[in-house]
Amino acid sequence: MSEDTRGDAPAEGRDGTRPMYVERLWAPPWAWLLPPALVSVVAIAYGSAYGTSLGWLLFAVGTVIGWCALVAWSTRLRVDDRVFRAGRARLPLRYAGPPEALTGDDFRTAVRSGDARAYVVVRPWRTRSGVSVPVTDPEDPHPRWLVASRHPQRLATALESARAQALSDDPAE
Repeated sequence: MSEDTRGDAPAEGRDGTRPMYVERLWAPPWAWLLPPALVSVVAIAYGSAYGTSLGWLLFAVGTVIGWCALVAWSTRLRVDDRVFRAGRARLPLRYAGPPEALTGDDFRTAVRSGDARAYVVVRPWRTRSGVSVPVTDPEDPHPRWLVASRHPQRLATALESARAQALSDDPAE
């Protein structure tokens, strides 16, 4: 069995095995109240017209569907020994430049008036802080990643240490 098929060599399509940072960008508490509030209007209307059992059923099913949507819209950030993941997107660390933690106006300015080609991961409820990661791959259409985070300094530190480790382990470098 070759080294590549065992998964020991760095490969473009594989995540690493040692997570160094994991964060999930959950919706804030008030957003979890929206599905039951919105569904209750429909549930009350149908419940009064077709019976309370149907109203309660619609309320329960609609609320669960709304909460599932909030879970699906939450983004997972992960830094491991090979890649930086933001949602389903992957940036191999050998193509990541030095990360920069941004907060407040710096992050908002980078998102709003930065390069339109940048890969941006921002949720409506999470736009106060994040990191900017330059992409050094000449084939990549995105010159940088802008990723929202509750802990931008921790994420930038994890990216920098994982990047340094990946560059020192990469035989191509």
